[in-house]
Amino acid sequence: MATILIVDDEPFLIMDGLQIIKSLKANEKTKNIPVIMCTARDSVSDVDESFRLGAVGYIVKPFSLQRIRDKVDEILGDKKEEGVTANSPEGI
Repeated sequence: MATILIVDDEPFLIMDGLQIIKSLKANEKTKNIPVIMCTARDSVSDVDESFRLGAVGYIVKPFSLQRIRDKVDEILGDKKEEGVTANSPEGI
């Protein structure tokens, strides 16, 4: 199954969320995968930098599982017609 969405819940030990976006966008095979940032960082500069680098969503902690589902469904709007949603195994 192809990757259709990445939800980044920082922190990672190897690279942070911004580095993940940079890496994904630099790779021809992964550059079109949508990335949603999930982080405690809520400064305007962090949000702006994430979107500048290519994130399609930004959710500040704490958040509910429903908030994640809503954002995933929003981002994958076209996929809903194919039966993939945040509630299906393929959508998470």
